[in-house]
Amino acid sequence: MAEAPATFTGIDPAALTADWQPVIDLLDWTADPTGVWQPGPYGGQWLPGGRIDPLHNLVTRHAGANGSKIALHWEGESGERLSFTYAELAAEVAAVATALRGLGVTDGDIVAFHTGWLPETVFAVLACIDIGARWSMLPISLPAEALATRLGQLQPSLLITQDGAWRHGTVIPLKVRADDALASAESVEHTIVIRRTGLNVPWFHGDHWFDDLTHAARPAARRADTTTEADATGRPIDAHLCAGHLAAPGAPSLTTWHSLAAVFATAAAFHGAVRTGGTFWCAGDVSWAVSQWHGLIGPLLHGDTIVVYEGTLDVPHHQRAFEIMNRYDVSTFVTTPSVMRTMRSWHDDVTAAGRVAALCRVVTAGEPVEPELRRWMQRAFVENGCEVVDGWGQILLSGIVFVHGGSCQLGRGVIAVTDADDRPVEPGHTGELIVTAPLPGMVSTASGAGAEETIRAPFTRRPNLGFASGDLVLVEPDGGFTFQGRIDPAVSVSGQLVSLTAVGQLLEDHPFVDVARAVAVHDPEHGRSVWAAVVTSEPASRQLAVDLMSSVREMLGGLARPRAIVFVDTLDADLDRQLLGRALAGLVPTGAEWGQLRWADVIAYCRLQDRRSR
Repeated sequence: MAEAPATFTGIDPAALTADWQPVIDLLDWTADPTGVWQPGPYGGQWLPGGRIDPLHNLVTRHAGANGSKIALHWEGESGERLSFTYAELAAEVAAVATALRGLGVTDGDIVAFHTGWLPETVFAVLACIDIGARWSMLPISLPAEALATRLGQLQPSLLITQDGAWRHGTVIPLKVRADDALASAESVEHTIVIRRTGLNVPWFHGDHWFDDLTHAARPAARRADTTTEADATGRPIDAHLCAGHLAAPGAPSLTTWHSLAAVFATAAAFHGAVRTGGTFWCAGDVSWAVSQWHGLIGPLLHGDTIVVYEGTLDVPHHQRAFEIMNRYDVSTFVTTPSVMRTMRSWHDDVTAAGRVAALCRVVTAGEPVEPELRRWMQRAFVENGCEVVDGWGQILLSGIVFVHGGSCQLGRGVIAVTDADDRPVEPGHTGELIVTAPLPGMVSTASGAGAEETIRAPFTRRPNLGFASGDLVLVEPDGGFTFQGRIDPAVSVSGQLVSLTAVGQLLEDHPFVDVARAVAVHDPEHGRSVWAAVVTSEPASRQLAVDLMSSVREMLGGLARPRAIVFVDTLDADLDRQLLGRALAGLVPTGAEWGQLRWADVIAYCRLQDRRSR
């Protein structure tokens, strides 16, 4: 990657030190950093000279000071429950780390996870941190073809998976799917399989049961010296941006590399802002970066108790989320607006917050919150004494860096909204969200198609201002933001970024599709989703629409799958994507999987909407 120009050269290091000193003081250092920040390319250099023992900060120090405190409550979709103290967590992680070292995993190796939220997943992620291995979470929803593509791009030496995974009351055969994918992933030398469902699975050379490895390792398990450099030259974390995390328009995948210090600082700052002193639950898929960074790492750095839930919130009934919150006295709940929309559809006339005595704060992140959903959360939570706040961040910032609402604030001094002429935007107007000061999690290294462009663009597109996020926001009178979408052709779906360009290109690979264009459509019930307008050589039909949807799902994953396919007689690529999205949503019946329109009707609808907006 070419050398990047220096950025944020006018920043006062003393001001940054004051802002970040509480985070620095939270961590135990084996060698104190010589400073907080030094100017340089991208976000500059953070915590130079500092050395830190990662697992000590996450687990070991808490196990020594208060080993009987619960670190982790786990609940399976089918009802199983386990709890682990910090002392027990330390012992389990040591056993897994010993087992991984026995398989040859070492500092810098890549470990791929194709698992759900299980205790073993937590143990293994922490073991990777202890060893210095990079990890990547591949969603359990990925079909074999998409999983094979991700593994081929990632090139891991080890895959950790399950015999099967409970999902919405059924079992997904993860081991069988992984075996199919591994046929084209030559880098994987070993596969570790977690016993979860009792499903019979085929067995091959290099396969190992998780329990067998850790049982054999437990008597000899002991920690090695894992002190590492704190700055960007130190031990990295891998966040693999697969389907739903597409950061490079048109690229099937991008891998960004995050130093441990960056993730620790960002996660600790966010958690310190939103924690309320009780149990913390981040309800999101384990492959969501927020789940790993803010649902696991941040709380453990503070020595808090977390909840990890395996399944979906409607199994066996719609009260499951409230039961979990009450069972473990959850006081802070973090999730996506998509989860909130689903809960609203179940409990529209129910006082949700009144069901959870300990709940103090609800945080949404990962995608915009539309006015209808905001009003429901106000009625369900705020009017019953519980704060609701918005969080914003990006993968390229290593997590959530801005929180607005209630009594907690984070990042207000480093966020600005400007128009196309770099002028500040007044309340009631829309502009681009800009990060005006360096943050420790600003990523400077990535691999994959379009990596260099993706990393450089936020810093070079508006260099006089800072980090240009690419997010368009409406500034509210209270200083909050309503997100309007992306400048680049991408859309956030359930908290993960989906490339509209990649969806359109994949549809055009279908033999019956001549031209395709993917757009973002807002639905008050489901939030933002992907739709596609296509010109085909075959007659429009429901079966063809389903085939097109399935082809996207198989290659890019379920979140990228279009909610609707609209067949048109021609397609003008110059029409604004937002206008096209509104036209498709306005002309196709609500809830339809497919539709058929004349392009002349689409243009007429867009002109009518344009006249009404004037």
